[in-house]
Amino acid sequence: QWLKEHNIPALFGLDTRMLTKMLRDDGAKLAKINFPELKDETADCLFSDPNHRNLVAEVSTKEIKYFNQTATSGLKIIAFDCGIKFNIHMHDVERLNKLSLIQKYDITKLSFNAYSECLNNYIILDSGSALGQNCGPILIKKPETNLNKNSLIAIPGKLTTANLLFQLAYPNMQNTKEILFSKIEDEVLNNQVDAGLIIHENRFTYEEKGLCKVKDLGDFWSSKYDLPIPLGGIMASRRLDLDIQKKVNMLIKNSIEFAFANPTSSLEYTYQHCQEMNKDVIDAHIKLYVNKYSLSLQEKGEKAINKLLDITSTNSPNIFL
Repeated sequence: QWLKEHNIPALFGLDTRMLTKMLRDDGAKLAKINFPELKDETADCLFSDPNHRNLVAEVSTKEIKYFNQTATSGLKIIAFDCGIKFNIHMHDVERLNKLSLIQKYDITKLSFNAYSECLNNYIILDSGSALGQNCGPILIKKPETNLNKNSLIAIPGKLTTANLLFQLAYPNMQNTKEILFSKIEDEVLNNQVDAGLIIHENRFTYEEKGLCKVKDLGDFWSSKYDLPIPLGGIMASRRLDLDIQKKVNMLIKNSIEFAFANPTSSLEYTYQHCQEMNKDVIDAHIKLYVNKYSLSLQEKGEKAINKLLDITSTNSPNIFL
């Protein structure tokens, strides 16, 4: 009745699940509703394509407006629009690393090893990075397996920081195989590889599956360089204006600060996307990788990143926002 009163069309009596799937897979699409009884009237109905209009210009004000300058103004601000809309794409870390080489996304999470290949296209945001002490990748194997220079090692991707650390720690072991990070434990258990380099939450699950640690590459890095290990960060395309880069950084920092103050606020979202459903594992994973360096790299974090880029023989001027 309310829809009728306000002249708002609605769909009912139809299964819209396929439409929902299309929108989730491909994003918003131009469409129109055809009514059988109005077929002749709607056949020539033209699409209004918003992509041909500058919607930002249409909704942006060209003058400063002041609110609540007096106590009697009666106006209340209920939202503040920073002028940014995020269209989120989720991929495995190595997929993101490869897409960064063609500058696919304006804002992206990257391994710092991969960043050495695309630093002319991206700048490192101060917030959102994953650095820490003794939290690096772990080389695992079956207890009965003996490793040598010809052993086949599963890695989560050639562009990952994990692979760079492995090369530093084991320069003579070059027989590697790229495997999706969440499948590496199974590859080792099924004897498809001799050992595997695990990242993310797998560092908390391998022992209960009967696998053992060969080396923690986080310990290796920390003992060698006395710096936090720089695993990955959030990068902004250099195509973006500086004010947009700064706004994105501010939003990420505010989000992390809110999450620290309200640790249960993101649980539902986390459960939707995590690989490991055990709550203790999720909590340990977040506690280890989301820390003070996630809020701000600080001088020590920037020094750690520069050290990694030096190792890759990458010239790194003007890389931090």
